[in-house]
Parts: sequence; C-alpha cells; structure tokens
Amino acid sequence: MDGRDGGKPNNVRLYVCLVFLFFALFTVFSLILWGASRSYKPKIFVKHIVFENFHYQAGNDQSGVPTDMLSLNSTVKISYRNPATFYAVHVTSTPWELHHFQLKIASGQMKKFTESRKSQRKVVTIVHGYQVPLYGGIPVLVNARDDLNSIAVPLNLTFVMRSRAYILGRLVKTKFYGRIRCSVTLRGNKLGKPLNLTDSCVYQ
Repeated sequence: MDGRDGGKPNNVRLYVCLVFLFFALFTVFSLILWGASRSYKPKIFVKHIVFENFHYQAGNDQSGVPTDMLSLNSTVKISYRNPATFYAVHVTSTPWELHHFQLKIASGQMKKFTESRKSQRKVVTIVHGYQVPLYGGIPVLVNARDDLNSIAVPLNLTFVMRSRAYILGRLVKTKFYGRIRCSVTLRGNKLGKPLNLTDSCVYQ
C-alpha cells in the first residue's frame, strides 16, 4: 500500500513538469515565429496621383460666412507587396489626406484587403474634397482667379498603412505600421495626367 501511494506524488510532479515543458516549448516556438515574421515587412510604394478636376469659386461656409470654396477630385495609386513566405496580412489604413500646410482640402478612405503570402497588388484610392472653405488659406488661388491653368499649389499627401499578420492563429500576431508622406504640386495645366511620386515620398 505504501509503495502504491508513494507513486502518486511522483506522477503529479511528472505531469506538472510535462505541462511546463509544453508551454515553455510553445513559447519559444512562438517567439521564433514572431521574430522571423519581423524580417518580412510589407513593401509599400506610392506610384502616382492624378488630379482629375478642381473647382474654385466664391461661396459660404456652414455658418453663412462668405469665403472662397474649393472642390477637387483625385486618385492615388500605390503598390503593396507582402514578401512573407508563410502568412497573409490584413491591411487597413488611416484616411488618405491632402493638406496645404495645415489646411486639409481633401481626404479618402482605402478599402481594406487581405494580401496573400508572396504576392502584390496595385491599390487605387479616391481622395476628394467638396466645397472646402478656404478662408484665404491658399493665396495663390486668389491671385490666379482668372487663370487657374497657371496655378501651382504645393500639397502634402499623408496616411498610415496598417498591416496585421496572424502567424499562429490569433495566438501569435505581428503588426506593421507604415507612415507615408508625399510632396506633390497641384498644377492647373496638369489635370488628368499622372504625377509621378516615386521619388517624392518619405516612408517611416
């Protein structure tokens, strides 16, 4: 009886050790997968922007204050590549915004998507603004009211790409954030033409 009873604590200790060993190995394996995934950062490149049209006219803001109003429509194309060999990524973004210094004149939302392993795609997003009150914020438009074809308005395109990968179900996941800022000039005589942004963007 004493010999049989004495074996029970040993069995319990063995089970505890096996459980601990399993979780230790699983943790190490998960950390290896997570660390390996960090080397497969998505590759994002802004290709070009097309200003389809813009309109500048006098109007009133929502409170009735007279001011000049701007409407514009543009499309932005980027290239997105997932170099990972064993997982897909789920991609979203913040709104894509066009600013003239601190004045936001247009924005657009990219459609979320999932990119398969070792694949790439072109992503096109519409960035537009309608009847945006300027309050004199773009003086060059005031000076060229009668000849908008001659205008050149410096703008910044900004957005953040968010990529999430589930390496081992939802137990092991990794995130990639890419902050993108591009300098572009809205030119009245370049409407409808792609403006190359390959060398005009900063990626962080």
